[in-house]
Amino acid sequence: MFEFSPTSIDGCFEIRPRVLTDHRGTFSKLFHSEAFIDKGLVHKFSDVDYIASPRNTLRGLHFHPYHEEYALLVSCASGSVLHVVVDLRRDSKTRGKVYSVTLESSKGNTLYIPAGVAHGFLSQADDTTLLTLSSHRPGARNGIHWQSINFDWPVENPVVSEDDQSLMTLAEFESRFR
Repeated sequence: MFEFSPTSIDGCFEIRPRVLTDHRGTFSKLFHSEAFIDKGLVHKFSDVDYIASPRNTLRGLHFHPYHEEYALLVSCASGSVLHVVVDLRRDSKTRGKVYSVTLESSKGNTLYIPAGVAHGFLSQADDTTLLTLSSHRPGARNGIHWQSINFDWPVENPVVSEDDQSLMTLAEFESRFR
């Protein structure tokens, strides 16, 4: 049903579904709880978000502060995004490490992001749409400034919100994540 590929960030996976194609189009699963249980991953999601962005929009790098059971599953429903994650966990062997993957609607690939890992994306096509499933709990969202990580973003002047432009740098962030 799924191929779970570990990334260079501990606990973060790129997930590729089996894609069925015929004269009607394509079909693939975004999520199946038993497959996630078998991998020991968070499998109870409480929120589904729909995010639409024009080309060269950069959102993030966001994280949900201090919820150990928080997880996020990101899928590109239309278009293409460059999704970037950075490990913020103090005790992680991949702390500070950055990983990126292109999520494309034509591939159906998803990214599983555990607690303590910040994420953001750059839309690479017009009318890009993301679907996210999260085990979100009420509380404030936080983030790290997108230019403060060791990553060469492939855009010179992205569209970025004022909130995201004012986020703290990675160097300023004192992690409570383990």
